[in-house]
This record gives sequence, C-alpha cells and structure tokens, in this order.
Amino acid sequence: MQQDMEITTADANTGTTMRTAINNALQALVSLSSGASEPSTTYAYQLWADTTSGYLKIRNAANNAWIQGPKLSDWAASATEKGLIELLTSAEGETGEDTTRAMTAAVNAYINQRGQQLYSASSGTDTYTATLAPVPAALVHGMQINIKFGNASTAASTLNLNSLGAKKIYIQSGSAYVQVGSGDIFAGMNATLSYDSALDSAAGGWVIKNKKIVEVTDTNGYPNTACKAYLPATQAVTTGTFTNVQMNTIVYDPGNHYNEVTYEYTVSGSGTQYFLASVRQRYTAVIAAGATLQAKIYINGAANNDSLGSVWQSDGRVGDQYITGLIKVTGGDVLSFYVFQGSGGNRDLDGDVNQVFMSLIRVA
Repeated sequence: MQQDMEITTADANTGTTMRTAINNALQALVSLSSGASEPSTTYAYQLWADTTSGYLKIRNAANNAWIQGPKLSDWAASATEKGLIELLTSAEGETGEDTTRAMTAAVNAYINQRGQQLYSASSGTDTYTATLAPVPAALVHGMQINIKFGNASTAASTLNLNSLGAKKIYIQSGSAYVQVGSGDIFAGMNATLSYDSALDSAAGGWVIKNKKIVEVTDTNGYPNTACKAYLPATQAVTTGTFTNVQMNTIVYDPGNHYNEVTYEYTVSGSGTQYFLASVRQRYTAVIAAGATLQAKIYINGAANNDSLGSVWQSDGRVGDQYITGLIKVTGGDVLSFYVFQGSGGNRDLDGDVNQVFMSLIRVA
C-alpha cells in the first residue's frame, strides 16, 4: 500500500473523503509503503518494502536514492531472528563457562594458540589423573590433549581425565599399540595423547603420540637401552664356521642388559623394537685374497639373515670388516655377535676395544 502522505484540500471536501485519505496514509505507514515500484512521492528516511527485489529499503538523507536493507524473507516466521549479539573477551573465552556470548575468529585463534583448554599437568604415578578446564563432556574418539607427567611410570599405566574413567595409556611398538610400562613415561615428560575408542576391546585408551625412544640414565650420558662390549684378548676363529665372539668386557651398559659371561644382550620391554647395531671383526694376520669374511647378529641363537649379514671378500690384507645397520627385534630377544672367516685355516681375532666389538642403541 502506498500513498503520497499529503491530505490536500481536495481530500478534505467531505468527511468521508478526508477519512479515506487519512486511512490510506496510515496503511502506507504500517505496510512500509510496500509495492512493486517505489512510492511516487518520497521523503528522506522513508521506508519502502520493495516486493520486486524482496528487500526493505530506506531513503537516504538527501532524498535522492534508496539504501538497501535486509531481505524481507529474513523476517519470515521460520527465520532466525536477527539483532545485536554480545561478543566474548579472550579472558571469558579461556574459561569456557559463558554459553551466551559469541566468539570472534580472533578470540578463537588466541585460545587455540594458548592451548590452555587442552593442557594439564598430571598427578599420581601409574594411575595418572589430569583435569582440563572447561571440563569435556565426554571422551571422544580422536580428541587430543597435552599432558605433563609429574612422575615416571613404574608399571602398566592409566590416565583418568576429569574423572571420565581410567583408560590405559599406550605407545606404538612396530605396527601395534602396547600399554606403557616401567620407564616409558619419565618424570617431567611432555606428551601429546590421542584418544582411541577402539583400544582395550572398545573400552578406549590414550595413545602417546611422541613415544619416548631412549632415556639417559648414567653419568656419562649413555641411554639405558645402549650397550657396547668388546673382545679384550685374541680369540681363535675356526675357518668355515660361525663363531660366537667372547666379548667379556663392557664399555657401557647403563641398563644392565648385557651378560659378559654368556656374551649376550637381552632386549628389555615388549613388542617390536629397532636397534642401530655396529659390529667389527679384525684379525691379527692377513686373510688370503678372495676369502670370505662375514659378521652377523644372532637372535635367540639363530642367524639374523635380514640385516648385518654382509659378506666381504678379502683383498689379501689383514681381515677387517665394520658393519652398521638396523635390526628388528622383540622385547625379550637375546642378541649375540658371530663372525665367519673362510681363509682355509684358523685365524685369531685381534683383541681390543676398537678392533672387535658390538655396539647397540635402541632407536624405536
């Protein structure tokens, strides 16, 4: 309904005519001058519901153009009401307790960068507890948190986050997850954990993403999963057979994993592990040209043919072979060093810390 909003002398000739003119003006006001085309007479700040474009428009101060406002359909009965909103401050966003104010992208980025909603220091030993603020409603598959463990693990461990239930803590071992054990978590360790609802027969568990590889424990800085032992004196090696090297002197073995009586290293922990192994065999005399030299790491008394099984052909000089490689083992495996020489006669290994030795360092 539109009207020029002027009650002229012609409109007021009779009471009926004047009343009609006034009613038309009032109807134009309450209908926001709705129509397919603009009102014939316009005024500054006049409202017009443009039914052609579907927008509410307002006349500018100069009364020479229309300013487009919201869509008329935005005010339909089923539409969300639009209006003013209150915004969170960064401090209010960090607490997470206000559920009525809106968060801007800048505040959201600030909170994410601070990471306080995802971080907590733990309490306890083995049965760890931690608290996030605000409190998560539930443990959700894939959620990640950052925990600083105050105490080292001494046995299989769990984490109870915000009293949502004690869940086993796992680390990756090869292609599987195993529950953490003694020493897998160290005091002061900062860890990122991811919740996996499928672990522990679908009871759920936490996976430490940054698994601890080695832990330095001795005063010389050697990791407790490292070892070096050597042959202190000469040892005869029969031609054509693999001989166990009698390395009965230890350079370092902080974890006490090497037995200098049986010449064996026992892998600690459980699950699949990887060691960087270095071995050297050197003889006191020349090995005939073309003769074979070979060094192997035996696992549980059997030759490991996957690595450190390199064959070297003598060039007619003192037999000397040095090999470094990665070996795959399992917790509880027993490792020993064997050598082979095919010179046609017995030869002596040269006993010395740098001449005949086995060095092992766990890397994963």
